[in-house]
Amino acid sequence: MQLKKLKLITILFFLIILILPGVQALFEIFPKHEIHENRTKTILKDIKFPLGLFNKDSIENLTDYFNDNYGFREELISLNSLIDYSIFHVSSSNRVVIGKKDWLFFKDEIESYTNRDVMSDREIDEIARKIKGYQEFLLKHDKKFIFVLTPNKSTVYPEFMNGKYKKGDANKSNYLRLMQAFQKYNVNYYEPLETLEKNKITEQLYYKTDTHWNNMGGYLAFRELLGYLDVLSGESLAEPILSGREEISYTGDLSRMLALKLTEREETLLLKSQLNSKLPSILWYRDSYSDKLLTYLQPYKSVIYDLHHTQMPMNRTEYKYVDKADIVVFQMLERFLPTLKYYDFSRAFPLYSSELTASDFKELSDVQLSNESLLKVTSTSSDPHFELNHRFELSSDNKYTLVLEIQNNSSSKQYGQVFFRKEDGGYNEKNSVRYELPTEEEFLTFEIPDDMNFIRIDPLNAEGVTYIKSIDIYYEPNI
Repeated sequence: MQLKKLKLITILFFLIILILPGVQALFEIFPKHEIHENRTKTILKDIKFPLGLFNKDSIENLTDYFNDNYGFREELISLNSLIDYSIFHVSSSNRVVIGKKDWLFFKDEIESYTNRDVMSDREIDEIARKIKGYQEFLLKHDKKFIFVLTPNKSTVYPEFMNGKYKKGDANKSNYLRLMQAFQKYNVNYYEPLETLEKNKITEQLYYKTDTHWNNMGGYLAFRELLGYLDVLSGESLAEPILSGREEISYTGDLSRMLALKLTEREETLLLKSQLNSKLPSILWYRDSYSDKLLTYLQPYKSVIYDLHHTQMPMNRTEYKYVDKADIVVFQMLERFLPTLKYYDFSRAFPLYSSELTASDFKELSDVQLSNESLLKVTSTSSDPHFELNHRFELSSDNKYTLVLEIQNNSSSKQYGQVFFRKEDGGYNEKNSVRYELPTEEEFLTFEIPDDMNFIRIDPLNAEGVTYIKSIDIYYEPNI
C-alpha cells in the first residue's frame, strides 16, 4: 500500500513538473522574472487551420515562439547563470568576462585591453590631423572645440581582469598614441586617466557589475573637465562642493547581461553648486560615459545639443546644431577610438533646410507628396520627379553637399536620381547622380557640381511609396 502511494506521488510530481511550465506560459500564475536580452523575442504569426499546421514556416515559427516563451524560462536561465557564476566562475554570456574579486568586464573591451585593435601610426596621424582641421574651422567661426578621451574600465582596473587575457603594452595603445598625436597637432583635449589611477587607491571609481564609471569616477572627471570648459568659454566657473554622500544599492548592466541581480554599494554624491556664471551653448557629441558628466553639468548649462554618436555615427546631418553652438565637445570611450577612421569631421554648416511642405516643391510629375511629419512620396509611374522651389546661389569658394534622409520600407531593389542644372540650362544625365534606395532609414549625400542653381529629385524608378525625412544642403569652405 505504501509503495502504491509512493508511486502515485511520484507520478503526480512528474506530471506537475511537465504541466506547470505550460500553465505558467498560458496564465502566468507566478510573477514573471525579467531578464536582459539584447534581442527581440519571436512573435507568434497567424496560423491558418488546419493546413497551416503542416506548413514548414509555421512549424518553425511555432517552435521558436515556444522556445522563447515556455513557462519559467527566465527563472531557469537565471539559475543556470547563477550556478556558472558562483560555482564554476564562468560567464553564461558571451558579452561578459568574469574578472577577479567579483569584477565583471564587457567583452568588447578585450580588443583594446590586449591591443588587438591597435591602429597604425598613419591612421592615428590622419585622425589627429582631421580633428585638428575641424578645430581650426570651428575657431574661424568663433566656436571652441575639445575632444574628451575616456578610458575603458579595464584600463583603470587591469588588476581585476581575468588572467587568461594578457594586457597589451600601454605605450602602444590607441589611447596613449592618439593623445600624443593630439599634442603634436595642438588639438584641445582632456583625458582623466592619471586622475583616476591616483584616486582609485582610496575610492572605487567604476562599478564592479557595470560597464561604466560610477558617480565618484564621473565626478572626478567632470571636476577637471569643468576647468577646461572654463578656459574655452571665458567664464569663471566655480567647482561644485561635495557636501555629503548617501549610500544606495546598485545593479549594473553586466549583471543584467548575465541574467543575475548582483548588487553592490554605490553612493549618491550631494553637491553644492557655486553658480557665479553659466556656460554658453554646447554641442555635446558623446557615448554613454557622458551620462554622469552631463548630470553634473546641469547647473552650469544654458543650452546643450546632446547627440549620441554610437546611435548616430557622425555625418553632416548634425551641423544644424554646430551652427547654434558656441562650444563643441566630442567625447569618446577608448574602445570606440578605431571607429574614428570612418567619421566625417567635415567642416560644414547648413545652407538650406526644407520644411517638407508643398510650397517647398514645384514641377511635380507623376508623384504625390503629403507631409505626415515626414514627406510621403507616392509614385504613380516609372518616372516621378519634383523640383526644389528654391534658386541656389553657390560660391566657388565653397563645396556644397545635398543630404537626403530617406526611409524606405520596401525590400525590393529600387533606384532614385538627383539632377542639377544651371539657370539657363536643362536637366541631363551628365549632371546627375543615380542612387540605390536603402532598405531602411539612411542618410544619402551628394556633392553639388559648381555653378548649379536648381535641384530635381526623382525619388523612385517605379510605382511605389518611399519617405523623405529631411532635405538639407551644407557648405564647406575650400581651405
